Amino acid sequence: MPKNIILLALLLSAGWMSCKSPAQKFATETTQLDSIRKQLNTMKVWFMVDERKVSKRFDHLQQQDSLIQLTNLAQRLPEDLGLAIEEFRAIPEIYKNYLNLFKQQQQQLDSLVQSTDSLQNLLYSETIGRRKFRELFGAHQLAVNLLQQQVEATVKKTIEVEPTYKRIQPHIDSLERFSVTPGQLAPRK
Repeated sequence: MPKNIILLALLLSAGWMSCKSPAQKFATETTQLDSIRKQLNTMKVWFMVDERKVSKRFDHLQQQDSLIQLTNLAQRLPEDLGLAIEEFRAIPEIYKNYLNLFKQQQQQLDSLVQSTDSLQNLLYSETIGRRKFRELFGAHQLAVNLLQQQVEATVKKTIEVEPTYKRIQPHIDSLERFSVTPGQLAPRK
């Protein structure tokens, strides 16, 4: 009789365990994967906001390139802008680098989102065990952290030039209205 009770208890516990969803069965691992997803989603949001703004500014600066490169630009702008003019001249290149990095990092981000889903599928289908999951998750976490550092550095650089851009761009815009293009007799109004 005690053997039957033990056997019945084992069968019931096995049945109860098999009724658990994979998310419940692998609660710790699911929490870790959710944490990575949160990290990746945060990076996506940074890009969605900054990329449009930077792209628009870069295009505007490209249109003003000949004006920005004038050797006597400092004399045409208010004196209180000082050395910021040289910093301002560097902004188009910073924006260009940002846009190039954005494309590369966006591809890496998409790849990491996909590999997070794959890792979860492998775990939930029990193709890999917890030990193998920990190994793969560790490597995956390192890749996500490295990308986050790169993304933060890229976004930080654009944030650093923001005050210079905002301080000087209105003056450049006002100069553009009065610039004379070849073949034009009077300044544009």
